[in-house]
Amino acid sequence: MKKKAAVVLVIMQVLAQPVSAEVPSRSAAEQAVRKKCAADFPNDFSTQQYCVKNGIKGYDEFSALRKQNQAVMMLAYDKCQTDFGNGGDWSTAAYCARTQIKGYGEFQSLKASASSTLAPAYRKCEIDFADDGDWSTAAYCAKSQRKAAEELKR
Repeated sequence: MKKKAAVVLVIMQVLAQPVSAEVPSRSAAEQAVRKKCAADFPNDFSTQQYCVKNGIKGYDEFSALRKQNQAVMMLAYDKCQTDFGNGGDWSTAAYCARTQIKGYGEFQSLKASASSTLAPAYRKCEIDFADDGDWSTAAYCAKSQRKAAEELKR
């Protein structure tokens, strides 16, 4: 039991650390976007141009969301940036961030209206997913728990 408590303490300490990932400069992002688009669409300059335009638009949107500095969303933003933006896919990083914001709102709404029966299930969703920065999956998990509880009552 002591070992489990120690592991939980270490996890809590890691999660409490400030998030340090920074969004690259616009010029660095644009260079990465151009490189990705050229690799994805060789010899198709029209599609490359479209890809670059959307990539830069995504970078601008992602940067704006990130600058809002919502502490609760930073882990999610870091995950989106690491999974997509750092590879030059800023339009997907921005989509990921928007999805996480929506998931956070849905999860908080579900959690606020949770019955005492559902509260522990929602907390498990939060621990399993949101604590890792995945609010979208936490919201899906909570909706699934609510639906399953409703079906079990029938």
